[in-house]
Amino acid sequence: MARGADHRPLAARAPRRPRQARAALGGSGRPAGRGADTARLRHADDRTRPRRRTGRHGAHRIPPGGAGLHRRRPAARGRRVSGLRGLRVLVVEDEPVVAMYLEDLLEALGCETIGPASRLADGLALAEGGGFDVAILDINLSGERSTPIAEALRARGVPFAFASGYGAPPEGFGKKVPMIEKPYREAQLADALARLLS
Repeated sequence: MARGADHRPLAARAPRRPRQARAALGGSGRPAGRGADTARLRHADDRTRPRRRTGRHGAHRIPPGGAGLHRRRPAARGRRVSGLRGLRVLVVEDEPVVAMYLEDLLEALGCETIGPASRLADGLALAEGGGFDVAILDINLSGERSTPIAEALRARGVPFAFASGYGAPPEGFGKKVPMIEKPYREAQLADALARLLS
């Protein structure tokens, strides 16, 4: 082995730059600002380079007025039949939820609800009091029949319709009395009311 030979690794043998020179180069041995210039050039190149369209990008396009994509559509309003506007309807229905739904349908048709009555006695009291044009009578009122109310209305000459989920009218009432099948539907309800007025 030669006398005075340097046995240090090659990396250690390289002459070190002065501290002032390393500071000018940004401390990493590379010219300061070179990375920033490269990033700016790359950004400019990206802006001028035409982008390739793919089906994946098309799936995320927002149409004009995209801010309203999550808006709820307005609820559909019931049709207002001109011949039914202002019609006063006595409602006799023993189920509160069903009675509320029937009231909504009548309101959508432009009618005014009288009641509702959920018991036979209440229905008879409203029938005798008057102040309505037609009536809708649920046949079964918590185990009682609404036929006494129907008879009182018939004696007064007030048109009425029966409502039931069974589709069979009570005995003693002919086909002249409209039958509304449950669940209530707006179109069927409008037809029955129009028939009562004819």
